[in-house]
Amino acid sequence: MRYPFLVQGDLPVHPPLAKTARITGTVQIRVTVENGEVVGTVTISGHPLFVDAAIDDIQCSRLEQTVKTTFATTFIYRLDGESEKTKEPSNPTLELELSSWAKIAARPLLRKPFIYDSINTEKRR
Repeated sequence: MRYPFLVQGDLPVHPPLAKTARITGTVQIRVTVENGEVVGTVTISGHPLFVDAAIDDIQCSRLEQTVKTTFATTFIYRLDGESEKTKEPSNPTLELELSSWAKIAARPLLRKPFIYDSINTEKRR
């Protein structure tokens, strides 16, 4: 199968909630393109925290204008290395083989423990 040529698109990112919860996963989506624009997406598989992020990334894509096709693409969300709070900051990594797959790797966020305040009976960070 020949995948369409990507003309424009946003860089995918690891969703903040999934990053904080240290969740990784893979999303597979079937994409329908007409005249270079994404006109439809269907989730084949994937963790719910990542599906919306992957679809948002796909829907902002512009592909070669003469294309009318349907193809499947995969987004792989990973966490690499130490927490951002414990090591030198670094940019997340992104590997692409457009339009067939994208691998997004970020450092996990440092989790803050919940503190229970018995006087105010509420959780604080």
